[in-house]
Amino acid sequence: SGKAAIVFFLAVFPFIFNTCAGVRVVDRRLIDVVRSLGGGERDIYLKILLPGVLPFIVAGARIAVGRAMIAILIGEFFAASEGIGFAISRFADLFAIDKMFGCILTVMVIAVILTEGIRFAERAAFPWRRVQ
Repeated sequence: SGKAAIVFFLAVFPFIFNTCAGVRVVDRRLIDVVRSLGGGERDIYLKILLPGVLPFIVAGARIAVGRAMIAILIGEFFAASEGIGFAISRFADLFAIDKMFGCILTVMVIAVILTEGIRFAERAAFPWRRVQ
């Protein structure tokens, strides 16, 4: 559906761009060392690229969560007959400001929980990094 496409396009690109950036910053000398010590492509991917790229993927996930929430709301504002975005739009049209802000607060709480969950997972996966 159209809503799913909006969410996909807004949320998937942070993963792609951050992963590409992570691959670019991997030190080529490390790859040369693995090759000189007899390591194969699998060793390069598992011991050099994956650990080097994972922080970038997690950062992309944090960005993607926010963008996905925005995309869900936009999709429901314009092309839905149910959902929290539709409810916000309907309550705004009816001037039911308390219910509208209740829905907005719900979206905010969900976004904060998801973002903090990703930060917690990042701290657990990379204890040597200081996560902002």
